[in-house]
Amino acid sequence: MRGTRTETMRRRRASGRRRKLAALNAALLVGVGAVIAWNVWASDSGGEASGERPMQENAAKPGRAEAGMPAGEDAENGRDAAAKEAPDESGASPEAGEGEAAPDSESTSGGDTASPEAEAPGTGGSDGGAAGAGGTGEEADDGGRVTLAFVGDVLLGESVGAAMLRNGFDYPYAHVKERLQAADFAAANLETAVTARDMEKPGAKTYEFRSDPDALPAFKEAGFDLVNLANNHTLDFGEVGLRDTMKHLDESELLYVGAGETADDAFAPVYVEKNGLRIAVLGFTRVIPDGEWRAGPSKPGLADTYNYTRPVEEIQKAAAEADLVVVLTHWGDERVQEPHPKEQVELGRRFIDAGADLIVGSHPHVLQGFERYGDGWIAYSLGNFIFTKSKDPLTYEAAVLEANCGAGGDCSLKLTPYWADSPQPQPMAPERTKALLERLDKLSIGATVDVEGNVAAKDE
Repeated sequence: MRGTRTETMRRRRASGRRRKLAALNAALLVGVGAVIAWNVWASDSGGEASGERPMQENAAKPGRAEAGMPAGEDAENGRDAAAKEAPDESGASPEAGEGEAAPDSESTSGGDTASPEAEAPGTGGSDGGAAGAGGTGEEADDGGRVTLAFVGDVLLGESVGAAMLRNGFDYPYAHVKERLQAADFAAANLETAVTARDMEKPGAKTYEFRSDPDALPAFKEAGFDLVNLANNHTLDFGEVGLRDTMKHLDESELLYVGAGETADDAFAPVYVEKNGLRIAVLGFTRVIPDGEWRAGPSKPGLADTYNYTRPVEEIQKAAAEADLVVVLTHWGDERVQEPHPKEQVELGRRFIDAGADLIVGSHPHVLQGFERYGDGWIAYSLGNFIFTKSKDPLTYEAAVLEANCGAGGDCSLKLTPYWADSPQPQPMAPERTKALLERLDKLSIGATVDVEGNVAAKDE
């Protein structure tokens, strides 16, 4: 597998060089064409005497894609709630190259296995953008490295929404916005539907979250660029709520991954150009309460990874197109500090083998450790960030993970802890910070976390 990974890296670097050479050649051709056009125009129309030059229209920049938003009660972190919402996966024993059993569309018990043939992989978007979540970000000057910032679970409804109505929609970000705004690109897991409809809660789950669309502009202003919608709350208010969420994110110019009008849209990556690097971001979930939440060939929904075949294919395609591949994934057990051996560790390594450079997890609502695997990084869970308060102090430990990356996944990581016993994360006290970083160091696999929050491979 590592040989495959190395070959993928070679292809990616070669692809980057080819793209830059092609861009240079294109620029030269445009310049030559402009000179010829000027000479022809001047000789025919006297433009030379008047000093005028033919006007050229600038090519339109690719448009941005879509994103998502939050709301809810943090008590949903409880294991009893997880047991109610999580699909039963009995009989899901995948052989090599096969996916796992996906939730049955009729109930929460295990059932049909997703078929790559039934749902053809999406194109993931080209430089000019694609429908749904496969759009492209704006271009930037060539600097060779990019700083990405990630946080864990965010909701902007329930008690969080009430706090914002009292204190302003920018209230949660008072102590974190400078760090988020300083990054070239920032992402979060958005754990809610975003809709202004006056709908009663369906009552299908213990906790169902909804957020006010008016909270999105402050969320964006705080520095966020993209959210993962592939989680177990985006469809709390059904397909209507999902469509509202995508619409409001579009209107707020926030990108999103992991959801769409079709499976092709939901599984497609978002491509973003930053500092001369092309970054692909994908979003998947291994936690859905019902198989009906899965996106289909002509059905809106989420990109799930109970069957890993499609996600692996999408990562492989993105790795051939991008300089850096980031996967945002919703997985694991709630309030458990160790990653699940199969549902997180095995799956995360499979994604790295497919070409992912950095995997950032959510759903456990507590911070978990890191892993250096091959040439990639896995942050198993970033815990809560802005969420309603539970009785478990571990859920108050929040963090911003900053990744400074170059082409081919050359990333250095730094974790900055925050204390979030309210909807406003604040700098963590030194003694708490020290204890947390020491614990994460012990929980990490093939990686170390030092007293400054720097995450490094053990042999470095």
